[in-house]
Amino acid sequence: LHILSCDEPALPESESPRTAPDAWWEQHEPLFHCAFPRRTRLGVSIDRAVPDASICPHKLTRCVLNLLTNAGRAIGARLEQLPNGGVVTVAVRSGESGGRRVVRVSVSDNGIGMTPEVMRRATEAFFTTRNGGRGLGLGLALVSRVAEEQGGRLEIESEPGVGTTMTMVLPACEVNTLRACTDASAARGA
Repeated sequence: LHILSCDEPALPESESPRTAPDAWWEQHEPLFHCAFPRRTRLGVSIDRAVPDASICPHKLTRCVLNLLTNAGRAIGARLEQLPNGGVVTVAVRSGESGGRRVVRVSVSDNGIGMTPEVMRRATEAFFTTRNGGRGLGLGLALVSRVAEEQGGRLEIESEPGVGTTMTMVLPACEVNTLRACTDASAARGA
């Protein structure tokens, strides 16, 4: 999993990865719509006062795409039982955790939900509830690993038959951080 989640060289200490949630969402929203079955709506709510998240944009995109794909599959498993269709919501909020500012990126769905046992194992590598070889069980393990590498975590709330909320809790960038991950990549010639 380390190979999958850390595909860029480490940045020098003077540089910090950084993603501005509004600009990131605007750039990637069209990609995210591809993750859903028919009759599924995507909603978004990004607080205006959210600070930049301490994560490179491509890593956040990869993680959120994994979460959205899982949400789409969970909805697809019960779409016929949803007369108004599926609903997935992405919410980005600021908060505090352990005395530091954080950015909370949540993906919520009205899919099949998870049992407590599945929730306990959801971030284990190669654990999957999909049959027939349709899943490797690496998506949530990857998201959890990336969040931890950034100094954060992945939180899971779920109820069978109701839906699931996955939240990446990421450190907020310090105000005096000058260079973004993308600037560092450009300087390296990437």
